Amino acid sequence: MTQLIVKTIRFLFNDGGNRSIALAAVLGMQLGLIPTATIQWFLTAFIFLTFRMNVLSMLASATFFFSLSIVLYPAFNSLGFRFLTGIPELYPILGWMHHAPIVPFTRFNNTAVLGATITAYTLTVPLFFVFLWGIKRYRESLESFWYSTKLSRIYGQYRRIY
Repeated sequence: MTQLIVKTIRFLFNDGGNRSIALAAVLGMQLGLIPTATIQWFLTAFIFLTFRMNVLSMLASATFFFSLSIVLYPAFNSLGFRFLTGIPELYPILGWMHHAPIVPFTRFNNTAVLGATITAYTLTVPLFFVFLWGIKRYRESLESFWYSTKLSRIYGQYRRIY
């Protein structure tokens, strides 16, 4: 139990991990919003598994955004419908994509999948900076609180012993 507390404290005050945590949260957002069994979902999961990122951040973000995607399903459906039927300039591209060898496995012709994918990829860069800002603010406020507690002194003594 003590080791778990020590690992949690080390994680919260890790100096080099802000970008890694923010990137993992963004990939978790993509995994939560994009429906499974599509190439783009597997590609995002592969990127997460290939590079060293924070698993806790990704799981929390994926869980939150998956719950949100259930609520936003009608909005994804209407966005995808608008892209598939409302923009005649895209018809030749969509026709080519339908007959391409691998592209149909993205399930782009499903309105909800297309709407969720467009939303996830559109929100990737802005949410990365929002998560990065939030992590920095959280760590600043938590660090000042942490060093003002008696528990931090006990932790310091524990670190000297072990």
